[in-house]
Amino acid sequence: MSLFSGAFIVALKEALAHSFWYKNELREFVKCSVADASLVGRIDWVSRQYSKRDLIDTLIDTVMKGEKTYNSDIYSLAQGLTEIVRYPSLERQRDRAKKIAEARKYREILKKHVLAFRQSIGSKTRNEEYEFYKSEYEKRLSAGGKETNKAAENDALKKRDPETYYRNVLSLTGKITKGRVKDTYMKQIKRYHPDKFSHLDEDFIRLATDKTKEINEAFAYFMDLEAGKA
Repeated sequence: MSLFSGAFIVALKEALAHSFWYKNELREFVKCSVADASLVGRIDWVSRQYSKRDLIDTLIDTVMKGEKTYNSDIYSLAQGLTEIVRYPSLERQRDRAKKIAEARKYREILKKHVLAFRQSIGSKTRNEEYEFYKSEYEKRLSAGGKETNKAAENDALKKRDPETYYRNVLSLTGKITKGRVKDTYMKQIKRYHPDKFSHLDEDFIRLATDKTKEINEAFAYFMDLEAGKA
């Protein structure tokens, strides 16, 4: 069963189509939003044969076929669109007021679907995540100088044995393959992304941001490692 409803995907496509006037602008947004750069490379952004809508359909159809792998990319695209404040390329168009109004309308529609998606995540999982950050927060409060020592130990391990360090970050065991790295990355980023804790205070958000940064670093490390073996 898909994590994302049909209405969510339609709203995502419409927001992508109305937020960018030029193909290269759309491409750069996608490139900055997704973890898997190969998604961008699979699409012909240059040929006049394909319209902007064609490119969007190809992109979203591709990620939906491999939804298990690209869950975080789908969510990242949607979240990024809801955070757009200005539309520079639309501002340069003759009927800019109409185009910007449409872009904002589809942004707000998508924002409702993103919020509904967050709320649809099971309460058990949310509670587990909340308890994780609460525990980490309390440990930091009580650790005092010990927290600094722990950070120094982690930095030392990262320099001395980065593979072990990043394995710990992703909870990755056994043989390293691109598929296994992506699976563990998806599980971790889905559980600990700071967007899911936007209703909590800034201390929790900071913890979630730090955790997510580590997870993304681990993913990049293992992807580079596997690329070097090719």
